[in-house]
Amino acid sequence: MNQKALALTYEKAVEGFLLNLHAEGYSQATIDIYKWGLAKFATHVPENIHEIQKAHLLSAFSSARKKSLKPASLQNIWISMRSFFNWGGEKTFSNES
Repeated sequence: MNQKALALTYEKAVEGFLLNLHAEGYSQATIDIYKWGLAKFATHVPENIHEIQKAHLLSAFSSARKKSLKPASLQNIWISMRSFFNWGGEKTFSNES
């Protein structure tokens, strides 16, 4: 199978994550916060999610800090990124279907 066909884009992964939050019963306001936080991260990552490295995370968070966002906004970005990658790790490494 073509490796390019196996590539998962960041955008598609975020869509899946947000759909999962909705299915788990998160409020639309909470989902919107996650979406906003992950959008701040989007400009710092490669298209293929499997190519994301720690440096991309650090760059995104550093950029958010430079924009003088309020502490609550920085926390929302951090929580969004952390939750997204925890969710992705569960999906990638789980033995469950």
